[in-house]
Amino acid sequence: MLPAGPTGAGPAARRSPRPVTPEYRRPWAVCSNKHPRSGRAELARLGWKPDIALFSDAFDGPKRLEPVLAALGLAPGEVVFVGDTAHDRACAHTLGIPFGLAGWNARAVLVAGDVVLTRPAVQTKSEAESTLEVDSASNFR
Repeated sequence: MLPAGPTGAGPAARRSPRPVTPEYRRPWAVCSNKHPRSGRAELARLGWKPDIALFSDAFDGPKRLEPVLAALGLAPGEVVFVGDTAHDRACAHTLGIPFGLAGWNARAVLVAGDVVLTRPAVQTKSEAESTLEVDSASNFR
């Protein structure tokens, strides 16, 4: 989950967010149904260091975004949720959060209206200055 940026959720979901500067660093989080042990192992393998990482033990049932928002101190209108499943999309839409499809994941299934991200926006804090590469749904391959 990424903050939408200073201009609001809609425009930020459709263009590259502004670069991170010392005075403007976006926190980010991972929200997953994975077991905490395998989830943390995957984060380590990818070299990802989110500000917040919540796994199956943090939810009373399937994952929900409310605990992530609370941990980040952000409202639904201040974030974009990036995911690769129908459940991820539903989690975002339930709260009115813009959804970005993780197009780099082969299992991601495109639905009309999805904004497709071609690579992860932030992998580690040291790489946080990278920007999203965004394709329209019609360009998804």
